[in-house]
Amino acid sequence: MKYEYYNPEYENMNCIIRSFSKALDKDPEAVLDELLVFAKDIAKEKVWDKYLSKNNFYIVNTYNGKNLLDTNLTGVNIAYVKDNTWHHLVCVIDNKIYDKATLKDLSNMRIIKVYKQR
Repeated sequence: MKYEYYNPEYENMNCIIRSFSKALDKDPEAVLDELLVFAKDIAKEKVWDKYLSKNNFYIVNTYNGKNLLDTNLTGVNIAYVKDNTWHHLVCVIDNKIYDKATLKDLSNMRIIKVYKQR
């Protein structure tokens, strides 16, 4: 798996906005505005599902439980991952992670769910 540092400057930046803005090639503020429309009375993960579905992503379950760095994710993907201490979303395009966390930080991350763009 390759890696490129990606962390656009934006006041409300977090892993959700960062990964979605990269995958969708959108300004972080536009992503936040769009997410807020979906966020009314919906749990956080359900907002992701609905937002990504609207943006032509579908869920791929074949990677569940695998180490993020040991997978080969082609195309445009959002990987929802976790280790023993934290959950995280990362954008992976053609097997390259775009994130501010380093490969070392991500080395123990297991995949919970992968969203793949059609």
